[in-house]
Amino acid sequence: MKKNILLMIAGLACCGCDIGTTYQFATYADAKSDKTVRGASLPEFVPASARDINGWYHVETNEQTVEFTLAASDKESMITLFSLAHDPKSVCTSGGLMSQRWSAVYQSNRFEFYSRTDDKLTECLGVNIDRWRAYYWTVPAEQ
Repeated sequence: MKKNILLMIAGLACCGCDIGTTYQFATYADAKSDKTVRGASLPEFVPASARDINGWYHVETNEQTVEFTLAASDKESMITLFSLAHDPKSVCTSGGLMSQRWSAVYQSNRFEFYSRTDDKLTECLGVNIDRWRAYYWTVPAEQ
């Protein structure tokens, strides 16, 4: 009986261990050269001008958030893989964390929102055109 309880406690402890990986890099070059962040990689659209990069990645669920500052001249090439999100609240805020975050950030800044979806994920990109800060996150695609 004691052995079963100990195994159950150990199993529960391990289930809560993988809360994801966070990372920070000063520049795009630093992020691309670092190989220590298991599973996390910058999305392909992040421009070489990116700096002050902060991210989080969860290996098991493939969820990811990345935010970075970019050169204004890189915005158009960055968004080519996305479509303009005409109703960003319905497409890109289904995740609890992001809906809380956007309620504060979105109200005080000018944003453009973009998204793309495949059979597993919806990828969202918000670009603060006042500060040239980009916010990328994924949410499970609606089935």
